[in-house]
Amino acid sequence: MCGLGELACQREHGALGALNLLARAGLPVLEGVVVTCRAHREFLAGSGLGRYLLLKASSGEPPGGEPPRGFASAPLGDALQAAVCDALAALGARSVAVLSEYGGRAGLRTIPAVLDALRRIWLSPEGLKLQLEALSAGAKPPTWPVLLQRELRPELSGWAAVTPRSRRPDLYGVRTTRPPSGGDPGLNELLLGARDVLGEPVRLRWCLTGGEWRILDVLPAGKETHDPRDL
Repeated sequence: MCGLGELACQREHGALGALNLLARAGLPVLEGVVVTCRAHREFLAGSGLGRYLLLKASSGEPPGGEPPRGFASAPLGDALQAAVCDALAALGARSVAVLSEYGGRAGLRTIPAVLDALRRIWLSPEGLKLQLEALSAGAKPPTWPVLLQRELRPELSGWAAVTPRSRRPDLYGVRTTRPPSGGDPGLNELLLGARDVLGEPVRLRWCLTGGEWRILDVLPAGKETHDPRDL
């Protein structure tokens, strides 16, 4: 487990990797705790899922993405459960979201619910299919980090599309009773700064909370939102 901004990854882990990169650059990203790839590897080993996938890949069957039976309640391990409990206590939130490049859940208020969401992400059909494909090719199965993030009730939130030529990001999906008039210099500066760090056209989810602008999420331009908080 580590704080967002401490993870040693770049863009290879999707939105979480992008948020981590922005945090490392000093931009105001909503704080969170990352369950690392190492924890995922330990889950593969401790639950027996890694051996199951290896045997399935060795059988020559076409890679399938359905979660294997019997693993929906696989143990996460005492050390990981204790670390998750400590992380939730550190976040100090009544409600948290569990997010990854392979799905997530929001509105979680209990430790068992968070642990179940973490397990479901590691058993996602898309992720399992990629792991089986890697094992079938003689490579190591990929693992992925998961973000635990406190949920907010922001004063203002929305999305923005930014490109290398943007001078004023295009805001949409704004949720507030008092939308900004003509944009806000602080928000524009934040969004364009994030664009410059990432070096590509992106869609950014932003919010205003406690008088401060923050980045909540990052998506490649044109990709649909994966954030369960938008559902």
